[in-house]
Amino acid sequence: MNTDYLHIADAPAIPGLAFRRFHGPSDYPQMAAAIQASADADKVERADTVEDIANAYAHLSNCDPYQDMIFAEVNGEVIGYSRAFWWEETDGPRIYGFVGFLVPTWRRKGIGRAMLRWLEQRLRQIAAGPAADRPAMFQGFAEQHEVGLATLLTQEGYQPVRYFYQMVRPSLDDIPDFPLPAGIEVRPALPEHYRAIWNAGVEAF
Repeated sequence: MNTDYLHIADAPAIPGLAFRRFHGPSDYPQMAAAIQASADADKVERADTVEDIANAYAHLSNCDPYQDMIFAEVNGEVIGYSRAFWWEETDGPRIYGFVGFLVPTWRRKGIGRAMLRWLEQRLRQIAAGPAADRPAMFQGFAEQHEVGLATLLTQEGYQPVRYFYQMVRPSLDDIPDFPLPAGIEVRPALPEHYRAIWNAGVEAF
């Protein structure tokens, strides 16, 4: 028996549907295709290349992709995947989050729900470890046009607690020339500034 494949008790009865673990870099092209198909359907502006994914997965934090990911296949073709991870809020709870992508033609068939419940179970296993006495919560997110995902999260007991807005300007023409506050200037970022910029971002978030 191939131990890469996962038994999902509440998986929908779809011929050829199977769930498996992460296979490593050989999965990156199929992941990129799933991301792009989802982004196109959900009107999300993103373009992840195989190289982008490889770089991101070489620097994951609090996530073992070989244990914390689930892939959905139909007749051996990847149609979606999800990944679990966690982080700690400063003086707050440990957050157990997840992200996932499912190509549009296979949505609303119970596949996303099955993957979500598997992720939650995996995160519960992680939460039962050394940090078991720390307050914890699940967190998901959905963008404006990800209506199906938002509906799934609501049906599974999630509630909205924060909203984010991305503001878009029609063009870069006629930008007002407002003076900056005293002591603040705008200048190009040079390599010797990168670490300070990185540290400031980490401190802020």
